[in-house]
Amino acid sequence: MRVPLEILACPECTSALETSGEGLRCAACGDAYPVISGVPLLMTPEDRARFGVRLVEPGGAGMAARYSERASASWGARLKRILRPPLPLVHNPAEPALPCPPGSLNLYLGGGGRAVPGFFNLDIGLFPGVDLVANAERLPLAEEALDAIECDAVLEHVEAPESLAREALRVLKPGGLLHVVAPFCHPYHAYPADYRRWTQAGLGHWLAGLGFEILATGARTGPTATLLTFLLEYVKLLFGGGRAGKAAYAAAGWLLFPFRYLDCWLNRRPGADLLANHVFALARKPGGRRQ
Repeated sequence: MRVPLEILACPECTSALETSGEGLRCAACGDAYPVISGVPLLMTPEDRARFGVRLVEPGGAGMAARYSERASASWGARLKRILRPPLPLVHNPAEPALPCPPGSLNLYLGGGGRAVPGFFNLDIGLFPGVDLVANAERLPLAEEALDAIECDAVLEHVEAPESLAREALRVLKPGGLLHVVAPFCHPYHAYPADYRRWTQAGLGHWLAGLGFEILATGARTGPTATLLTFLLEYVKLLFGGGRAGKAAYAAAGWLLFPFRYLDCWLNRRPGADLLANHVFALARKPGGRRQ
């Protein structure tokens, strides 16, 4: 899904952009930005340098490799996807879905390597499936341009999450929705970096304090997902990152994944959030109503 030019804005001053040769130029400050294969690269020079370094560090390089593998059609990548064990989690069916009606403008943050129907995809690198390269703390979008924003397992990787949330509030239309998923009991994972965790109550309180109306909070993935993810990381630590370690990790993943379905029961029990793996919040920008 390509991003409409009329909602794009300069990341430096948030003024409107216009086409200029094979790229874009700010109508106010004159800064120029490239467009590669139809994808605008709307980062300030400082952000380009900062994320350029991050993407060659181990966490960022691993993230880029995973994104490329996820989108690759090669036999090697297909075989890896087949052999990789299922995720040790199931999503809580009580979590409300983010509405995405036809004609709405919706942003997906950090979904490199995949295409999400009804959303345009923003990430920090020109990965497969990305429609806009930008810093989520400095969204290059016009005010009140969007109907909804999906922020799924991104906040822990952002240096200044308050900036991201305030930017979301700025670019959402009145009544626009923000859906946030964040880790609570989950191992450290540099993707490309990892800074923090949230409780269910903490996530809702934090968003409300920034000006959002909270519609729902809860556990996205439950206690069994917590147990299995830590156990699998322990296997990885115990056996190392070589071939033997990867084989042990894959074997443990295939052996343990059926237990994930215990969360279909546990997520309905009081107190499931005490050991939740990830938590969610659905929030709304004040000033309007969405169905």
